[in-house]
Amino acid sequence: YLVVFIMQNLTLKLFFAMNVGAFALILLVTHFAVHGSLRVQVLGWICVSLSISVFAAPLSIVVCI
Repeated sequence: YLVVFIMQNLTLKLFFAMNVGAFALILLVTHFAVHGSLRVQVLGWICVSLSISVFAAPLSIVVCI
């Protein structure tokens, strides 16, 4: 039981660290490095690249099989 609790705790820590860390990185980069209407385009391309990677990963597994 202790091992399962430790793994669940580690999984939750990694999940929140990656999500909060990625969001903070995107927020800080777009806020301080990009200005004006270009900021919307940069955020759009970030969203497009993330959504393509999320939907393309399972397809690449299907192709390999």
